[in-house]
Amino acid sequence: MEEQVIVGLSTEVLAKINALAQKIGVTVEQIWPWLIRQQYVEAFYPLALFGIFSIALFPTYRFLKKIKWDDYELSVDQVIGIALGICVGIGFCVSAIAFIVEFKNIFNPQYWALKDLIGMIK
Repeated sequence: MEEQVIVGLSTEVLAKINALAQKIGVTVEQIWPWLIRQQYVEAFYPLALFGIFSIALFPTYRFLKKIKWDDYELSVDQVIGIALGICVGIGFCVSAIAFIVEFKNIFNPQYWALKDLIGMIK
C-alpha cells in the first residue's frame, strides 16, 4: 500500500513539475537544478544575515559599553543606541537559529527540494 502512495505522489509531483515547466516554457530538466540551487540559497541566506548581525554587534557593543549606566536620565542618543542594540541582538539570535534550522539543506539539497515541492502540492 505504501508503494502505491509513493508512486501516486511521485506521479503527482512530476505532473506539477511538468505543468510548471510548460507554463514558463522550459523543460523539467531545467527546473530541477533551479530547485536544488534554491536549497543552497535558503541555507546560506540566514548565514549571510548572521554575518551581518555579527559585524553590527561589535560597534553596538562598544557604544553600549560607553554609556554611564549610573545616570538615571539617558540622552536621546543613548536611548536610540540601546534600542539599536536590542534590535541587533535579537537579529543576531534569530539569524543564528534560522541558519541552524536551514543548515541541513546544504548536505542533501535534492531531498529538501523534493520535500518542498511535495509541500507545495499539499
